[in-house]
Amino acid sequence: MEKMVIRRQSLEEMKEIYDGMLSGHFPADEIKPFWKIKDSYEKGEYMGYGLYRHAEDRECLAYAWMCSIRDENWILLDYYAVTEKLRGRGMGSRFLKHLFEECTEGIPVIIEVEDPDRLENIPEDRREEERERRLRRISFYLRNGVQETQLRARVFQVPYNIMIYKQDAQNRVSIDQESLKRAYYYFYSHVQGNVAIGDVHEIEHYTGRILPVGISYDKKTKEHRCVIEKYEKN
Repeated sequence: MEKMVIRRQSLEEMKEIYDGMLSGHFPADEIKPFWKIKDSYEKGEYMGYGLYRHAEDRECLAYAWMCSIRDENWILLDYYAVTEKLRGRGMGSRFLKHLFEECTEGIPVIIEVEDPDRLENIPEDRREEERERRLRRISFYLRNGVQETQLRARVFQVPYNIMIYKQDAQNRVSIDQESLKRAYYYFYSHVQGNVAIGDVHEIEHYTGRILPVGISYDKKTKEHRCVIEKYEKN
């Protein structure tokens, strides 16, 4: 990454970011107490990486905090943000690519993104704006090789879609939903100190009958015509 370096952050550097940046990048209900991060860091289960202009620089331009779920061989990307100074310059994608390739040792990464279709806790006048923000975030990860899964969850009353990144030639790999679900539960029950999570489920695919409906309108006769056909799956 030209003229910039990525380095592992000390707990002191992470505390500075927590106090000075986190609330500007994440909603209050997604920010956990720092003592939980500190406890996991000291156990060797939590790590932070930052993007800086040079090795001795203290001004962090982007950061990624991750939790190692050792018993299940997964990593959870807990916080990822790029500061306003670098947004729109492609640095977020380059930083993420470096993290996936150099900092995860090939271990699959779990990524939580807020569900754009579950906005019941958002004030009505802000829902469209919030939905667009969530969709942009999902689009960012999809452009960078992250896959969607069928897993949905609710943590601290925040609804999430669960995405993953796995390294392989095409990065389109089968997903072990049960392993993913176990790792997700493990993170919140052990690493985060018995945090209660609920509503973890897979999307159910519709298996019933599909009836395509076509409706037309004739301007001359002012008549509507409706056609319903049975759909047969090939």
